[in-house]
Amino acid sequence: MRVVRGAQPIRSYGPPSYVVWTSGEPCSEAECAALTLALHLGEVEVIEQGRWGAYNVILRWTSPARKPWYLLAELRNAAPADAS
Repeated sequence: MRVVRGAQPIRSYGPPSYVVWTSGEPCSEAECAALTLALHLGEVEVIEQGRWGAYNVILRWTSPARKPWYLLAELRNAAPADAS
């Protein structure tokens, strides 16, 4: 399972993607959990992978209620559950 460990909104998305301007504060733990859920529901898609400081992906979160929201994020694989 992939989880969002950190994220921060960006102003807009477009070339060149090596220059990305953040907009607002980093996401809280609760917001990262909401992003993880939205990722698994198919509302969030990874549109680019790379390295932007602490972040390794650019995400696009789409919803019928609003226009797409772009975020830098640290996306990782969740640690496997302890079998003992």
